[in-house]
Amino acid sequence: MGMSIEIGGELPAGLIEELLGEVESELSDFTGPATVQEFRKEAGGTIKWNGTTNYGECDDLKAWLQNHNLSYEHFAEAKYEYDAALKFWRPGMKKEVCTAANQDGSITVTADRIGPVVEMLLILAKGGKDLPLLIGKYKYHEELIEKCIKNPKRALGYVEKELRRILPEPMIVPPLTLKG
Repeated sequence: MGMSIEIGGELPAGLIEELLGEVESELSDFTGPATVQEFRKEAGGTIKWNGTTNYGECDDLKAWLQNHNLSYEHFAEAKYEYDAALKFWRPGMKKEVCTAANQDGSITVTADRIGPVVEMLLILAKGGKDLPLLIGKYKYHEELIEKCIKNPKRALGYVEKELRRILPEPMIVPPLTLKG
């Protein structure tokens, strides 16, 4: 399946060949730097490869990037019964963020995921008294609704955290710099 990965951060120059080996072992029919010389020429901006992989994934490459503290944005195209996905990671994150995407790589959110949270915000804006009416209406968000009812002073914080989870802020991949 089609995919792309864009990387950035600080890479010791002595690891370029190892990184290119990871790319070559996971991606097929790829475009992007394939030699140390091409890689060095693109350094200073982000480095991007487009290609095909098994199910659009490149887990070994992403693990290598995380191990070397390099940020990435990985896009896997939709095909057959698989939806498109946008995944990203940067140093300091506990785990990779994965979200649904369209074929252009833009984050998408379905109404059934965001609608209940918007309704909760509207209820909270009106004082929060009608929150119990949502119990049983939105099974996916029932735990969040119950937390808001039990601790109304923290309800807005709970809802904000859920919104950030559903609507992650897209990452801007930093330029790749070589050290050493």
